[in-house]
Amino acid sequence: MKKIPIVLLFIQLVVVNSYSHSLKEISLSDYVEIVAHTINKNIYITDEVSAAKVSLFLPINVNDEILIENLKSSLFGTGFTLRSLKNSYIIEKEIQKEYFTYQFKNVDIEDIESVFNAYEGSTFAYLRGANAVFYKSDKYRNIEIQNFLEMIDIPKETATIKVNIIRTDLDKLFQFGTRAGKYDIDINDFSNYIFGIYGTSTTLKGGGLFNFKTSFDVLNKNDVSKIEQSPTLYLTNGKNASVKYVDNIPYLVSVASVQDGVSTTQETTEYKDVGIHLNINPKINNDEIFLDFDLIVETLLTNLNQKPTTRKIQLNQSFKIKKGEVVLLSGLSKTEINEVLQKVPLLGDIPVLDFLFKYKEDVKQTSVITVMVEYL
Repeated sequence: MKKIPIVLLFIQLVVVNSYSHSLKEISLSDYVEIVAHTINKNIYITDEVSAAKVSLFLPINVNDEILIENLKSSLFGTGFTLRSLKNSYIIEKEIQKEYFTYQFKNVDIEDIESVFNAYEGSTFAYLRGANAVFYKSDKYRNIEIQNFLEMIDIPKETATIKVNIIRTDLDKLFQFGTRAGKYDIDINDFSNYIFGIYGTSTTLKGGGLFNFKTSFDVLNKNDVSKIEQSPTLYLTNGKNASVKYVDNIPYLVSVASVQDGVSTTQETTEYKDVGIHLNINPKINNDEIFLDFDLIVETLLTNLNQKPTTRKIQLNQSFKIKKGEVVLLSGLSKTEINEVLQKVPLLGDIPVLDFLFKYKEDVKQTSVITVMVEYL
């Protein structure tokens, strides 16, 4: 048992002696000269670091990259740092980091994150209420950061659009066609617009726009066409905008579990948004907007015992629109089955006996969804 410490001590001495020839006290300027000569690049040092001494492990037969990394690590904790220039290096006194602030006029948090991600080691906090950023950096890097922030802190182009989601009942439209003449409208033109091919857009202006709006006003008053939703959106260039009009529908979810060999099923209630979802990404260029347009219209068909059945239609399209124009997106059809109570007039209202004179039936309703986008 007493021999073990002697053996360990002997091994430790052998290891230390084998590497001791590579560990020596050397002036920083001498070591810099060795590295610069080896990698064939200039390394500048300031007067205040030329007399500094550090303990260095000088490896033999290493490449240029390891020499530079070794030089960097040798400076750690000495108060000096190695900074890369275009075709050379400089060793200088490490600059202490300070706290700086910048108050914005136009940018948001996404733009700020992209700036500070480019500056490794610079941390920041965004003060939303003041629309300002608080960050830590050295004074030289701060000049770069401030210049960069000023460059991106410029007014962004904005635009306002109105999105009209129009539903037209096809059965009512066909019935109305026989008496459209007395309203002095061309029902065929209106039908051509709303029955467009899915994925296509039609630009309306001037007389065409006037005729479409006139026809819609008449059909709206006669309960043939109606506007489901009509949101006005304020768009900022490159920023996603979204809006939704939904009902929060409860539905039951069965969760099975097994414990001690016994299987049990529990039902929990979750919720689903059913309705209209609209997402837009705009690219604004003066009086013209390029829009990536994504519309989802989901309809609740049944919800027996909190187990809903829905139907979803989606329009995903890119198009451009100019100031004062209207773009129609068409080709979306929707079929709903509604339960309607039918009864014999008067007899169906008799207490107790009314069930003999009324009944429920499913009525199929087919509609066309048209999206009218206006650049205000």
